[in-house]
Amino acid sequence: MSTSDFPLLLGDSIGKILRNGYESEPASHRAWVRVSDVPDFKVQSRVGLGSAPDLTAIPELGEYTFGSLSEERETFFVTKYGKALALSWEALVNDDLQVFGQVPRMFAQAARRKEADVIYTDLLAANAGAGQTMFDSVALFHADHGNLVGSAAFDATQLSLGRVKLRRQTAIGGGLLNLEPRYLIVPPEKETAAEALISSMSRLVATTAEAAPAQWLSSLQLVVEPRVATTAVYLVANTAQIDCAELGILADQGGAPFVENESDFNTDALFWKVRHVFGGRFIDYRGIVKLVVT
Repeated sequence: MSTSDFPLLLGDSIGKILRNGYESEPASHRAWVRVSDVPDFKVQSRVGLGSAPDLTAIPELGEYTFGSLSEERETFFVTKYGKALALSWEALVNDDLQVFGQVPRMFAQAARRKEADVIYTDLLAANAGAGQTMFDSVALFHADHGNLVGSAAFDATQLSLGRVKLRRQTAIGGGLLNLEPRYLIVPPEKETAAEALISSMSRLVATTAEAAPAQWLSSLQLVVEPRVATTAVYLVANTAQIDCAELGILADQGGAPFVENESDFNTDALFWKVRHVFGGRFIDYRGIVKLVVT
């Protein structure tokens, strides 16, 4: 048998099936993580430049004084992830339901799930929930970073404390950032409560002038993720204001996983292999706040 005998498995539709499967797989991290192309396997640097120095009053004929700028850097690199699968020729011939035609889609979905594993499990939940270790050798969520709210009931009051944390973050070298909360990340156990909280505030804003201060809650975009611990929710700033987390994908693979196959001359078996090359990193702790919930 030849390639023409397996149009669903080996035809031109593979690329389309692969990308459709990759893009249709639920991926909550893609809502709030910046995605970028990475040229190679070398260490990637993300340098943040501090704010301009504060201006000072200059008297008539007075001299200008010099200020300084600060910088900080986070680094990451991409890693190759993959898996292989072998199917006998007899299995393919007997596949009257054409289920093996979904192998590219299944591999693509597995690639998307691996991205989420890296962002949520390897980075966000690292160090027993304190998050990855940042450039300053301090965990992502720490009192020194001003982005941690102590244990309390999950309600509007606690979310307001998280918003204060975002608003009071300062840029490198000084200067208030006044960050606006945009995303609310919750585990499934808090999904119903979060929906009720956001929807109730939306109704109040629409009907009651006095409820205008709660409008920020109604505008939050809810992100539900089962990898998130049941005792934590997160407020993430608008990504247009500040970089929070980044997912770098090797540019050579076109932004999606790559699947290839070949047949074994001696056994007629068909071998599948998927490759997905990417890396993740939290770039700036200022853009996210962790709230410990009960």
